[in-house]
Amino acid sequence: MRKNALKMISFILTIAFVTGLTGCVGEKEEGSSQTGKAADEGFFGYQVETLSDAFEDKKIWAGKLNSNGEMVVYINNESPEYIILDEKGNIQKTIKCDFKGEGAHFAFDQNNYLYIIGEAYERNQQNKVEMIKHQLIVYDKEGNKIREEQPVEIRLSSNDDYRDHRIRDVAIDSRGKIYAVKGSGKIELMDQNGHVLKTIGDYGCDAIEIDEEDHIIAGIIREHKIEAINPENGEVIGSQTYDDDTMPYLMKYNRNKKALYGLNEKGVYKYDMVNKSIEKILDYREYTAVDSVLDFEVGDKNIYGFILRGDNVKLLRYSKVTEAKAKRMKSRKEIVLSTPKYDLQLLNAARQFEESHPDIRINIQEHSSLDYQEYLDALNSEMTAGKGPDIICDSFFPAKSDMEKNLLVNFDELIKGDEAFNINDYNVNIINSLRYKEGLYTIPITYAFNVIVANENLLKEKSIEIEDKNWTWQDFYRISKEICREDSSQKCYALPKPSRWPLILYDIDYYIDSETKKAHFDSEEFIDVLKLYKAIGREDIIHPTVEGFDLPRSDEKDTIAFVREAIYGYWDIFRLKSYFDGPLKLLALPIGHSGSKRGIDYGKFCSVNNNSKYKEEAWEFIKFLISEEVQLVENGQRAFQINNRASQGAKDYVIAYQEDRKDNLLNDQGYNVLTQSDFEQVHRVMGYINGCNSNYFNNRKMVALIAEEIKPFINEERSAEETTKAIQNQVNLYLKE
Repeated sequence: MRKNALKMISFILTIAFVTGLTGCVGEKEEGSSQTGKAADEGFFGYQVETLSDAFEDKKIWAGKLNSNGEMVVYINNESPEYIILDEKGNIQKTIKCDFKGEGAHFAFDQNNYLYIIGEAYERNQQNKVEMIKHQLIVYDKEGNKIREEQPVEIRLSSNDDYRDHRIRDVAIDSRGKIYAVKGSGKIELMDQNGHVLKTIGDYGCDAIEIDEEDHIIAGIIREHKIEAINPENGEVIGSQTYDDDTMPYLMKYNRNKKALYGLNEKGVYKYDMVNKSIEKILDYREYTAVDSVLDFEVGDKNIYGFILRGDNVKLLRYSKVTEAKAKRMKSRKEIVLSTPKYDLQLLNAARQFEESHPDIRINIQEHSSLDYQEYLDALNSEMTAGKGPDIICDSFFPAKSDMEKNLLVNFDELIKGDEAFNINDYNVNIINSLRYKEGLYTIPITYAFNVIVANENLLKEKSIEIEDKNWTWQDFYRISKEICREDSSQKCYALPKPSRWPLILYDIDYYIDSETKKAHFDSEEFIDVLKLYKAIGREDIIHPTVEGFDLPRSDEKDTIAFVREAIYGYWDIFRLKSYFDGPLKLLALPIGHSGSKRGIDYGKFCSVNNNSKYKEEAWEFIKFLISEEVQLVENGQRAFQINNRASQGAKDYVIAYQEDRKDNLLNDQGYNVLTQSDFEQVHRVMGYINGCNSNYFNNRKMVALIAEEIKPFINEERSAEETTKAIQNQVNLYLKE
């Protein structure tokens, strides 16, 4: 149960965001009145210590600091435990509760007495929660139980959602008043027995804190605001709205500092609601591999984080770095990695790599603010000028021109000189598919490929057998027409709509002489391809109403023969099996004039800038990216992995997953469980990949140019002959640039 809950929390909290590379106190946020000056003179960053190693395999979840700076850590067992640490992280004592249930919601009063509101559930035979029990237990600062109230029972009707009655957060003011936020967002005042005295408004709160004047500080995520509330009358006495980047999911108030702190995906912030300023004080991901942060605390000297990584939670302490250590950190070799968009797995891998390579800093620069072509143009300009990043990680880069201009490192040279690297530990077929003129200028990290999912029952009904190893687009069109021939009372179709297939894109290399830089699109061959492309998208082989994404739920799916899909990993086989009834039938994409070339269509690749002064170090990091350690499914990897052992581990994980849920997959979700034959089909089609598709090694500008010139032909505004001449002229002009 905890494992699933952690994954759900990770899913909710882990969303895309832009990560800066300064990560220091005083980083100015948009809309902030801060000047950007560091809050503490002489601040050099943080060093990180793991405090939870002494807990062994205990399931830590959350924690709070008392006014003495002691951390109390909640252990999520059948009966909750609380471990008290001193300021150095040493275990002082352990409090073991004797009630069964959850105890994640607790707070301290002014005497540092620990107030716990335990929560337990009673369920019926259908596993529906019928009753919630809340029990207040109080321990003194020595860890002795001084009060244990009788449980307060909340009986639920059939229409009640038990989540509305769960406790979401707890706080205690200076007079010992207990406040609790319920799942519904209501703030309730409780007496010392745990009974509700009154509801203070209906604010839709997610978290509360109490300041030094005993005002309630309420975080309301869906409205993106923090409010200060007078608990006596419920009046809102202060309110501030924040954007997605600065709105916290969790809040903590430090009464010694009289400061409010908040946590979101970008880090820990300090909020000044009076002056309406925001100050980022820590970006966890600058120091630590993080999936998400379950809880945090800000003490007088240190910051604490309960860091989720995979299925494990660690308590880390972030303390300020000394000047001497800061100088050592600044002397590290900085490897700059450029990527077009934010990538959490890359960022986590960088932090992991730095743990074992303290002399190296991996500086990941993402460019999500740029249009993709703008990103490529800027990158190309830098590299042509002899500058640019050390590593480029992308799904489409590199272009042929970069390899021909000697802008990229040939990995064959690095591999040849690396006795520790065994290329047979990886999918050599996929690696070799990215070769250009016998050189290897990019290393695949993850990959995916296109397949055709076929309706096996319909093909048998039509007595059609397909040998897909060498079939062509002409074969595909001929078979499609045969399927659609009206020889029965039921009208059949080859494809759902829309169905523009990439038979031109995959063959671009065939029509361009890379040596002479001349195009050959004005040929009878290409005219025939254009006409075929148009026919596949226009004739009555396409179902008029059923679209591809609706196919699994359509009553007419048995009348459709094929659907093209990208398969990104073993998890996708469940989805592919849902398209048609009967056994899974996968076919490789047809081939064109290029011969038997089939390549990768999606994935993540890395190249090294030939201008880099850290080629060996860059290669070390790329090796780390394709290591079993990084590519394991436990690290969130769902794509096909280039590492053979990690790939096998991903397959084993899917098999184990379905074994645990076989009945559910069959009955509730309507999936068929995966068979050995399903995996064999995936591997067979994967084995046909033997050449990189030209949309990786040709500039995307040229691909877009060709697509634009084809539109008038598709729209009946220009003939095929006129279109080929227009493409020929445009591409030749482009190649001369």
